Amino acid sequence: MRITELANRRRIVGSARILIEEEKNKKAEAFWSEVEEGKEYTGTVKSLTKFGAFVDLGGVDGLIHISELSWNKIGDPSEVLKVGDTVTVRVIGVDREKKKISLGYRKAEDNPWYKIEEKYHVGDIVTGIIKRMVPFGAFVEIADGIEGLVHISQISNVRIAKPDEVLSVGQEVEMKVMEVNPEIKKISLSIKEVKPIDPVREGEEELEPAEEDLPTEHTEEFTNTIGDILNEKK
Repeated sequence: MRITELANRRRIVGSARILIEEEKNKKAEAFWSEVEEGKEYTGTVKSLTKFGAFVDLGGVDGLIHISELSWNKIGDPSEVLKVGDTVTVRVIGVDREKKKISLGYRKAEDNPWYKIEEKYHVGDIVTGIIKRMVPFGAFVEIADGIEGLVHISQISNVRIAKPDEVLSVGQEVEMKVMEVNPEIKKISLSIKEVKPIDPVREGEEELEPAEEDLPTEHTEEFTNTIGDILNEKK
């Protein structure tokens, strides 16, 4: 501790907090002098809020926004971290005037779209689950966190007004990969290139091909005798 007061020869007043604060300030000054975007630090989760997690980087607290905790959508930071966790974070934003640090926690290689062009190729046949429909098509989940679009023109061989004429949410479908664009996170799919789904219009019925009524055996009756045939030849 540091002596702060000498009341008399028998009474001395000191403070350990002053030393702790001075040490903290030194670390903070050193941190701000070298911090820059892209650098990685190891810190300790100090507290959790609804919008993210505060991490002690050694004299300075940084914030991991909830959107930077996971590539999947989460409702609360506690789904990923807890107070006291040691984490490796990446600086993604620095505001020296306001003394604010924005941190990233999720890793690029954990992104479902990471190197997506190596996983899916044009012409591949994939299976997916329809997650939602919009006027121009249907979004289909083909892997965890990966959705592709089946444009309305790629559903059926006949013109349909809305995707839900022939599709429903939760339905499993087979599709052909038509385009993979990792830059804008887009995969275009086609159902009709694999097995088109044509609607049944009102008043129409799907008819099974009729089987021809073919006889299973042949019977013929002969009324003339051999004698009758011989007499006709005379």
